Amino acid sequence: MRIQGAEHLDTITTANNLARVYYEHGWWTEAEKLQLEVLERRSRIQGAEHLDTITAAHCLAKTYYEQRRLTEAEKLQLEVLEKRTRIQGAEHLDTIAAARKLAGTYYQQGRWAEAEKLQLNVLKNRTRL
Repeated sequence: MRIQGAEHLDTITTANNLARVYYEHGWWTEAEKLQLEVLERRSRIQGAEHLDTITAAHCLAKTYYEQRRLTEAEKLQLEVLEKRTRIQGAEHLDTIAAARKLAGTYYQQGRWAEAEKLQLNVLKNRTRL
């Protein structure tokens, strides 16, 4: 048997899967702890522009949102949206989903004009696709 270690991509994926279980159960603190580790390792090993790293940031932002830590969620969501737009394009489904999540955060913050603008863009792109 070969030991892979904490830096192996399979180990990181396993930690991510466990964080998803914690998230689905509403165990936000446990999910956040693992998601931070996954994001840090993916950033260091795969790079900040890798889609797995961007997805890890998206998942952590969702956990912040569920904890009503909206400022932290917004910061990550903005980064995710910017990277997805640049790398995958504005009309990619993952980019549209990132815009929808950010719009939800704006809505929860009472920033209705910003939420509306993003939601209109989401609707336009979803209708076109």
